[in-house]
Amino acid sequence: MAETLIRGKKKTRINNILKIMLALSLIYMSCNNNGGADKEIYYYKELPNDTEVEKTHVFLIGLDGWGGYSVASEKFNMPTVTELMNNGCYTLKALNVIPTISLPNWSSMFMGTSPSITGYKTNKPSKADSKIVDIYGLFPSIFTLTKNQRPKCKVAFFYEWNENGSLCPDNTIDKKQRSNLSKNVSPVTDYIRAEKPNLCLIIIDEPDGVGHSTGHNTNAYYEELTKLDGLIAEIIQTIKDSGIWDNSVIIFSSDHGGVGKGHGGGTLLEREIPLIIFGNKIKKGMQISQKVMIYDIAATVAYILKLETPSFWEGKLINVF
Repeated sequence: MAETLIRGKKKTRINNILKIMLALSLIYMSCNNNGGADKEIYYYKELPNDTEVEKTHVFLIGLDGWGGYSVASEKFNMPTVTELMNNGCYTLKALNVIPTISLPNWSSMFMGTSPSITGYKTNKPSKADSKIVDIYGLFPSIFTLTKNQRPKCKVAFFYEWNENGSLCPDNTIDKKQRSNLSKNVSPVTDYIRAEKPNLCLIIIDEPDGVGHSTGHNTNAYYEELTKLDGLIAEIIQTIKDSGIWDNSVIIFSSDHGGVGKGHGGGTLLEREIPLIIFGNKIKKGMQISQKVMIYDIAATVAYILKLETPSFWEGKLINVF
């Protein structure tokens, strides 16, 4: 037992030393790069253990290209999502950020603020130019905020679009995996069953593909949503079977909608996205009346996990508790 404690302390000390070395290297590099001397380095602070948080499970499921308009359509047929929406809180008019393309919006959802601050203004991760970076060289996100403030919490990220992986540094959370989730969610369900993560983000790259190939608000688009609902049902059933359902919060949202076969503009069909929150301590059957921005999702997840959010995050708590 004593040897185990000593090994644990040594491991913690080594991890802290590595983080400090990484931070010093980052400062050195930023000061020696053109225009990098004015970068601000954000340091994470570990919080005291909280047994209630360690028993909490948050699942954020994002569907790329899912417009809020679709949920009000007579063609909409997502029974699993609809049941959780009716028994939780929702709005179909949450607003994303401009430009209405994927990386600026997924980054805003994960990083609690808009592209003008995060630096993610295009779909090319290499073009991000934030004045604030953390010890990993990225803008602080809900991934690293959770893992650094609450190291006992298990954090997982499953995604389909390669560029999404750039928003979470490698080897910093418990699980980061790129998979063909729009066809098969077994990597997600297997992990939930085995590890019961405290924070699990699952970003599926549809119905955006159908929107581009066939068009938004088409029969094929709604058929794809129905297929996705079947995959979501598998995830929901796994959460129930894993014995963590009563302590879980499920969040559904998107990065953008679309019009015709595209998106990127400022129309409401492109800007309005659904937001559905269901679960432990969440009000039931309530339509959210407050104005909700996509970056409020990160702030709300942080509230559930009792995290201290950076002062430069713009996101506000969504009043659903």
